[in-house]
Amino acid sequence: MQDTIRALAVKHQLSNAEVIAVLERTFAGMLSRWYGQDVLTMLDENALLAVAYSRDEQGNLRQRQVEPAILRRLRKGSIPQQLHNALQRLRTANEVASYRSCEKQLRWGEIVGRDPDGNLRVEIEIEDGSPIIALCPRNRVGIHERHLLTIGQRRAWHIRQITLVMFDDVPKIDARVDRVSKTLVTNLIKSHLRASLPIHCEKRYVGKQSLVSSPCRLPKEALLATSEELREHVKVLYGKKAANVLSRS
Repeated sequence: MQDTIRALAVKHQLSNAEVIAVLERTFAGMLSRWYGQDVLTMLDENALLAVAYSRDEQGNLRQRQVEPAILRRLRKGSIPQQLHNALQRLRTANEVASYRSCEKQLRWGEIVGRDPDGNLRVEIEIEDGSPIIALCPRNRVGIHERHLLTIGQRRAWHIRQITLVMFDDVPKIDARVDRVSKTLVTNLIKSHLRASLPIHCEKRYVGKQSLVSSPCRLPKEALLATSEELREHVKVLYGKKAANVLSRS
């Protein structure tokens, strides 16, 4: 039993404790449906124990230990597909929880596909060595560059949202990115700065101009690089000019 748990933990990149929890939960649900009774499963060092609970005609709670064939199959290393799916869901959920810390951040990624509706598939690295395919909807790309973005190009993307979705009971990571966010402007500028500064994109007219507020002068190289990447002018507002923009917003 312990060898089986360790093997599943390695295969699905989970801890032994997570595998045990999934085993108990999954088999409890399966056995409850099969027996038409509430079944509690407990995994000790050597075996998975199952106890069925029911009430007699007087309403008294009774319990009995069950030894279904499914438990013997588990001991022999034959794992039901339902268990594999449950383990994969947990693994994917763990990945999504980790990746969500990267939402609203900047990532560079290569365009690897385009569907008939114009939506882009982008390969990005959320974490080092962990590339995923993200979707950039057509309406999340500026009109001025929709015809310019082609497969094979490497561009900057704003990570909009990362969620867990199910397709035919198979868990998938659904990552959405865009090129129209105001956050993308500030993150691009900050990526060229040596020190962190409280700069903000106050207004953005995609494909035309972004208005950025800053407490101090920004390097010309950072502004030019951002302007070239987004194909729009970047104007920086300092002091009173920034305050006036904010007051009119």
